Amino acid sequence: RLAVWHDMYCCCWQEDPKKQQQTVLDVSDERQRVVHTENAMSEVKEEEDTPHTFMVKFRRKGPLSIDKTDIHNVVIKDVAGPLIDWNESQASEHQIRRYDRIVQVNGKKISGVDIDLHIEDKGRADVLLTLQRPVKRKLQLHRPGKLGVDLQYRKSSAKPWLTNITDGLVLQWNQENPSQIVTAHDRLVAVNSREELDGVIEEVRGPSPTLVLDVLHYGIGLH
Repeated sequence: RLAVWHDMYCCCWQEDPKKQQQTVLDVSDERQRVVHTENAMSEVKEEEDTPHTFMVKFRRKGPLSIDKTDIHNVVIKDVAGPLIDWNESQASEHQIRRYDRIVQVNGKKISGVDIDLHIEDKGRADVLLTLQRPVKRKLQLHRPGKLGVDLQYRKSSAKPWLTNITDGLVLQWNQENPSQIVTAHDRLVAVNSREELDGVIEEVRGPSPTLVLDVLHYGIGLH
């Protein structure tokens, strides 16, 4: 199911983006055996200030753990399967991390709609990925005022993502901090250090005069 959080208003749609039937909100998620790191934001290097791309190549061996719920920003959900083998043979700066964006598969641009067809190409023994490493954004927003941002997520999403930025505190932040802006398809990792979805909603709805948003920025909404 796809849930849309419109400045504190939540509603849901079926997983198929072409369908608009409302359903009951369900944000539970299944677990699998993976390699985890300490927390989401620690997996993105502090010194980077703009997203950059890099390429990895590995032998096809089992499925990839990816999040394609935002069809415009397919990301690595967990470092598992063949991605572990790649990381074990690479220096830390060349290793794949959670939330890296998959831009191309075997030299072809992909979306959440067609990525499986490219990854499962039986005519190739190897898989070549072009990845984009996101960068951290830490927004300090001071009330009163509404956020002015829509979030979308499904129960299988790694993290919610921004869809619309309208009049509000986030837009004000972007105007006052042009080198640290956030845009559509960025991932919201935490609010006031709370990473779980229920905690994020509780913090935004709560009385705190300050909201600290941890966001992973990809720059997709700039193009």
